[in-house]
Amino acid sequence: MKWQSLTKEERNKIITENSVEIDEGCHCAPTVSVCIGSFNHEQFIAQAIEGALMQKTDFHVEIVIGDDCSTDETISIIHDYQKKYPDRIRLLLSKSNLWTHYGPLNGIRGIESCRGKYIALCDGDDYWTDPYKLQKQVNFLENNFDYALCFHNVFIDDSTGRYKGAKSIGEHNKKLGDNNKTFTIKDTAPGGLIPTCSVVMRNTPIMHDLPPFFQRTITGDWLLWLLACGKKKMRYLSSPMAVYRVHSG
Repeated sequence: MKWQSLTKEERNKIITENSVEIDEGCHCAPTVSVCIGSFNHEQFIAQAIEGALMQKTDFHVEIVIGDDCSTDETISIIHDYQKKYPDRIRLLLSKSNLWTHYGPLNGIRGIESCRGKYIALCDGDDYWTDPYKLQKQVNFLENNFDYALCFHNVFIDDSTGRYKGAKSIGEHNKKLGDNNKTFTIKDTAPGGLIPTCSVVMRNTPIMHDLPPFFQRTITGDWLLWLLACGKKKMRYLSSPMAVYRVHSG
């Protein structure tokens, strides 16, 4: 069965049958769910988790880590963190690698499992650097209901030369630049403008019921922004508050 042709019911059945959830204490309603996706990130995952744990907020934050059956030490590392912070960290573990047979189901599972009013995203090889990042973004969204998503500048850790020595996404992409700005979803098409590790978005009902066409696109991030925003706006904060790693291959 090709994963692009899966119905929503088939997709949900596959996720249920191939998942193990470890949730030993995250029972209070969080304001923000931090969704971290990982696969063979043993060199990086601790830094991603620490970036979420260090956040200073006046609201509750849960950390949801979806691992797609890593074959290195990633699973051992995230288990250790979950045991240390059982009231803050939930694990969603794949029994077998979902990507190999079913495409982006690990990411879909993570997003649909988030309980918070807002969802913050961070890939397992990126990390946050500003302890007030979540507070700043949530403050903005709480006070501006006509915005659905808030993202920010990020530092670039580029081992490939793809970004030609730019220190940040804002420096590399003049469309972003040095000032806070408002964007519409049309402004960001066809994708590639918004660093995933910078996003905080409203957790609307569609995030718990992502349509089947979401798994069929090669521009999954941009489509997620489209689903999150609809006709609402998004806000760009020019201060770098995370590090985006660029790998070869």
